[in-house]
Amino acid sequence: MSNNKVNNLDDFVSVMNEGMTLDVVPSLLQSEAESYGHSAKESMLRQWVKSYDSHTLRVSSLGSPAVLQALTVFGYHEGARPNRLRRIFSRGDVDEAELIALMNAHGLSVRNQQLEVDWNEVLGHIDGIVDESNIGSTVLDIKTTQPYKFDAWKKKGIDNDAYLTQIGVYQQATGTDNAAIVLSNKANSELFVQRFTSKELEPYLTRALRVVEAIRSMTYDDLFSGSVIQAPPVEQHICKRKEVDGVYTVPESMRYSPFRHVYYKLYTERDCYGKPKEYVEDYRYGRESERALERLIKTGEVVTS
Repeated sequence: MSNNKVNNLDDFVSVMNEGMTLDVVPSLLQSEAESYGHSAKESMLRQWVKSYDSHTLRVSSLGSPAVLQALTVFGYHEGARPNRLRRIFSRGDVDEAELIALMNAHGLSVRNQQLEVDWNEVLGHIDGIVDESNIGSTVLDIKTTQPYKFDAWKKKGIDNDAYLTQIGVYQQATGTDNAAIVLSNKANSELFVQRFTSKELEPYLTRALRVVEAIRSMTYDDLFSGSVIQAPPVEQHICKRKEVDGVYTVPESMRYSPFRHVYYKLYTERDCYGKPKEYVEDYRYGRESERALERLIKTGEVVTS
C-alpha cells in the first residue's frame, strides 16, 4: 500500500478499521461521491416502492428455504414490510454503496458493479469484481450485519447458507478465480473480509441446483404435500443457554416470514424470561396449509402476482 492506494481487500479493511488520515485520491472521491448519492436514491426508491419479480427465482434467495423459493415461483410474495425493516434494508444498501465508493477512491477499482449474471437461468446482480495486486480478480459481496453475528463470524467464519450460496454462484457465473465477502458491523462500522475457495463453496452450489431443479418440476399441490420439498426442521428451544425438552421454535430462516404459518402450527406462551414467545406445535400439510395461506392473503401479509 503506497501513495494513497490500496492494493487488495485486506489493505482496504485495515485502512478502514485502523486508518486515521483521509488517504483518498481527491479526483476519484468527487466522482465516487456522486455515484454514492445515486445509489442512496435508488435504494430509497427500491425499499419504499415495492415491486415483485413474479414467478422468478433470484440468486439472492437461493440459500433460503426451498419452500420460500417455491412460493415465489408460484406467485406468492410477502406483503408490505414494516417501515422499520425498510429503513434497515436501506441502510444496508447505503453502507454497501459507501464502501464501494471508498474502495474506488483509494485506488482499489471495483468493476462490473451490479452486473447481471445468469446461473442456470437464475438471475442475480454482483456487487462487483476487484483486481487485487497479489491474487488477481475477486468477485465481491458486501453484507451489513448485527454485532453479535459479526463477532461470531469474525471468530469462527461465516456459516450463513444464503450468503455462501450467493457468493459461490457469483464466483462460478463470473468465472473469477477468487471470492470474498466483506462484512460490516452495523454497530461500530468495523469491517472483516473472508475469502472462499471454489471447493469450499461447491456443496452450496450443489444444494442450490438440486433445489432449483426440484422447484421447476413441481405442481401447485406439491407446495403443501412435503413430498418434493419440505419446510426446514424446527429448532429445540433454548432458554438460559439450555435446551428445553419437547419445546420447539420456528427455525431462524423462517422465523420472520409470514409463510411460517403455512408450514407450522404455532402457539404463543411466555418463555423463562417472562416474555411472549412463539412456539411450534406441529407441521402443517395439504389443505390445512392452503387455508393458512388463504388467510394470509386476506390479511395482506401475503400478496399474489
